[in-house]
Amino acid sequence: MPTATAKLVDERNKIREENPSDPRINEMNLEINKSTKEHRQQKWTEHLENCPPGSKKLWDTIKSLNDQPTQ
Repeated sequence: MPTATAKLVDERNKIREENPSDPRINEMNLEINKSTKEHRQQKWTEHLENCPPGSKKLWDTIKSLNDQPTQ
């Protein structure tokens, strides 16, 4: 999680403790979700850029996407 997003989460949590019905909370949640999504997408893109075509790393990544979670 980016530092700016972590700070925003902390700020939101403080506001939530003081006043759970504060309308800024919803706006902050949207911003946190957007920032987190962008960060995860950037990390995924970086990972794929570091996987040469046909490499074991790429095939392991593909396999991990298709594996069913164990219970």
